[in-house]
Amino acid sequence: LMNGSRTVNVYGQLLIAFTNTTEWPAINATENSTVELRFNVTTAGPENRTAIASDYAATVRANATTPYDGGTTNASASYNSTIQTWNTTVRFLDAPNGGVGIWNLSGNASARFMFDGSTTVRNITVYGYANVTGISVVPTPIDAYNTQTVYCNVSNQYTSVPVSGMNVTVIQDGVVRGWNVTNGTGEMYVQYQQSVQGVFNVTCSIDDDLSIYYYAGDERNM
Repeated sequence: LMNGSRTVNVYGQLLIAFTNTTEWPAINATENSTVELRFNVTTAGPENRTAIASDYAATVRANATTPYDGGTTNASASYNSTIQTWNTTVRFLDAPNGGVGIWNLSGNASARFMFDGSTTVRNITVYGYANVTGISVVPTPIDAYNTQTVYCNVSNQYTSVPVSGMNVTVIQDGVVRGWNVTNGTGEMYVQYQQSVQGVFNVTCSIDDDLSIYYYAGDERNM
């Protein structure tokens, strides 16, 4: 007969949930736009504790991700035994695409002797502001009855990130001469024939286009 002992690891289950009870409304990504994520962390089981012992060294991570052009931002902080609710803010302009698009917001909690807990995913739509930031006309001057090319550039108003997929209209002295869509570098061009001699004003113009999550900004015409 042999006497002995062995250690047994007993794990609990962390529960984490948003304290926000509804979906976030759409926001506009300006210089200081943020959204606050608030979480409540407890443990499962009969005790249903509303505070996590500091010995467990719990951490909470807030996740904000978007499939639109690969933007990702994260935040995390320690969780202690006296604080049940934890919050952080996400600044969308830090994302590579200027922060626009549909973002998935979630959170997860982890601790020693605890199985990780994860929230359900909530969504927020973030809109940006686009400006016309450049225009060039080639060639200039031009002989009448020859073809002229107008190039237009569009960028995010607050981050200078190029805006792709934006419809741009080229207007000469109040007459629309053509339109095109910006490419991945935020540039488009229109070609048309100059049939009358004189001096003309050429303008690149944009309007709101929520299909790509952009409003026309302060410089919608150039």
